[in-house]
Amino acid sequence: MLNLENLLLKQEYFPVKAIPYKTETGTIAYDFRRVQIPPYHPSMVDNGIDLQLAQAVIDQAVETTIKDLESVREKRPTIYYYLDSIKRDPETKQLLYGKIDLTEDNLSISNFPMIGNLIIRKKNVQLFGKAECRINSEHSQGYFKIPQSIMLPEELMKEYDMQQLQSNLSSLKKVLCPHCWYTNDVPDIDKIFFKNFVIQYDNALVKRRYSK
Repeated sequence: MLNLENLLLKQEYFPVKAIPYKTETGTIAYDFRRVQIPPYHPSMVDNGIDLQLAQAVIDQAVETTIKDLESVREKRPTIYYYLDSIKRDPETKQLLYGKIDLTEDNLSISNFPMIGNLIIRKKNVQLFGKAECRINSEHSQGYFKIPQSIMLPEELMKEYDMQQLQSNLSSLKKVLCPHCWYTNDVPDIDKIFFKNFVIQYDNALVKRRYSK
């Protein structure tokens, strides 16, 4: 019998951690660039992104990003600036955005929390400026990393054509996958949001696929 829970991506597979490093002046700063992005579902190679489904998971992706940033905000003062950009309805506490424009070709949201503007198309997601995440396995690195302590369920690995590689040399291990996103000039805060968007979107896609 199908265990749907084993087909879902989990937040603990893709944690956000502040990695300390020493600057040229000798002070300690923190790096968030090691944020790992989950793969896209294999069905998206042919079908692309369902824009209506993408719109449906945006709120939860933002809420999860807020939790990620709050967990590390003491490490980088500028995170308060991003958190302050979040607007809510004073009565319902619902997230507020600028203009939302959904067409056959793209979903565009202005005044998007933490990012500025967001444009989702069938095959790519445009974040701040020229930052972009694209369905393009030819130019992607072909793997992502997860904590050594995590063992992905067999059902999940089969669903996404993944293979875990064990390593004793790092706190992270590689997971080979032909469905990794190609990313270009994506800032760390944007990458945290995109990581959460992919988790929410993939899981919604899988739930819809197997509930038929």
